[in-house]
Amino acid sequence: MPKETRAMKRKRKHLRVRKKVLGTQERPRLNIYK
Repeated sequence: MPKETRAMKRKRKHLRVRKKVLGTQERPRLNIYK
C-alpha cells in the first residue's frame, strides 16, 4: 500500500503544478485522469 500512497502523492503534486501552469487547461486533464 505504501506504493499507492507514493503514487497518489506524486499525482497530487503533479496536479497542483499543472493547475498552476496550465490553469484552465488543467480541467480536461482531470477528466482524463479520472
